[in-house]
Amino acid sequence: MRYQVDYSPARYQSTPKLGFTPWADSSENRFTRRREGTRRTQGRLVIRSPDLIARRRMSPGYELLRRSYRLAACLAYLATVPLRWYWCTSQRVRWRYGWRLYGRPRFRVRGANARIRIGERLVARSSSRGNSIGVFQPVIITAWGRNAQVNIGDDVAMSGCSITAEERITVGNRVMIGAGALILDSDAHPLDPQERFKGGRGRTAPILIEDDVFVGARAIVLKGVRIGKGAVVAAGAVVVKDVPAYTIVGGNPARPIGHVPAGGLSVGKAVSP
Repeated sequence: MRYQVDYSPARYQSTPKLGFTPWADSSENRFTRRREGTRRTQGRLVIRSPDLIARRRMSPGYELLRRSYRLAACLAYLATVPLRWYWCTSQRVRWRYGWRLYGRPRFRVRGANARIRIGERLVARSSSRGNSIGVFQPVIITAWGRNAQVNIGDDVAMSGCSITAEERITVGNRVMIGAGALILDSDAHPLDPQERFKGGRGRTAPILIEDDVFVGARAIVLKGVRIGKGAVVAAGAVVVKDVPAYTIVGGNPARPIGHVPAGGLSVGKAVSP
């Protein structure tokens, strides 16, 4: 038994014929009906007209449902605003509307005139939600010591990393920092055993990370480093020297292993430092 579906000539150029056997629906027929916008329901051939779908979307009920969903999503976000605002403010960090915080990041401000400044649309993942490789620690941003500063630009995304400044760390706009990365502008402890035993402080030097930089997972950026615009730090790299713009570095210590051209990524012959 075959069924013929007649489409209106005003809507369609031709009159295609779709057929199927009620007790044995072949995969070819299923594919044809899906392509032509039809389906079978209990032996009946049901036509999904594009105009019908458009009319449903233009109906008052559909518009009301869409607006209700948007309102519910907005209210769900606003319900978390007081908690997020309190969580950041209690740690001496100004919370901004539009931040997306997954889990609870740790902001630590210790010392006179120490401060942490973060721009718009921050994304901080302190849990494994939305991270394919997992996060084993929360985001930790620390300004530790007198006049210590951490300045982070707009549209920065980070997952389970640690940024600790005893002097100054500056992160530009649109920077991505992978899970487990460490950015430290000090040695934390003196190299001399006697000074270390007495509890002295290690040497410090400011860090500058320019716009559009990607710092891979488990990478370490040490004091006094400047990473140029658009550079890529490979996962697990230990950066101890400046990185030129649009350069890919990897290894311990990190060395140039490629470059990032304007239209994509090129990894191959090392670029001269």
